[in-house]
Amino acid sequence: VEISGGSISGTKTNGSGSKVVYKGADPTNPVWGTLYNDLEISSGKVEFTDSVTVNRNLINNAETYIANAKSINVKGDVTSTGDITGGGTLNFNGSSDQTFTPNNMSYPAVTTTSDGSLTISGDLNAVSVNTTCTTYIADSIITTGNQTYSGAVELNGNTSLNAPLIQFSSAVDGPYTLTTNG
Repeated sequence: VEISGGSISGTKTNGSGSKVVYKGADPTNPVWGTLYNDLEISSGKVEFTDSVTVNRNLINNAETYIANAKSINVKGDVTSTGDITGGGTLNFNGSSDQTFTPNNMSYPAVTTTSDGSLTISGDLNAVSVNTTCTTYIADSIITTGNQTYSGAVELNGNTSLNAPLIQFSSAVDGPYTLTTNG
């Protein structure tokens, strides 16, 4: 289903195997609901004033806003070339390994409640990072708040972490250089 231009009205069902694409729409609190199988935000601006769950993959190529104390919970991979802003959380909660390709855009708090691992592939600028699973990182992660890594951290490349406070609760491993500024 592709939603183009104007606003969204009516009640829809995002059935099994379906993908919702917001293209050129400027909806506030999309009426599609709070549960998606695959979600692509290709242009315009989408504001989520309630928490939503994406059962598979999220592709964000536009401006997306998450309201305070709300979250986008993703069980698959996230690829983004647009900012995700607001006071909410981008939460990875899949049961298998997940990949986050942030493309040096801006993000709110990034968290995991995942049973698998999280690979952050590329530069990340976020409010904070809090991971509980094994996290594979390379490149640069810059946050205005703290970075907390409760699970193991594997370096996939030379890595730079910048935050007021950086905490590791498990091993940091890998054949690359880790530089911290916090």
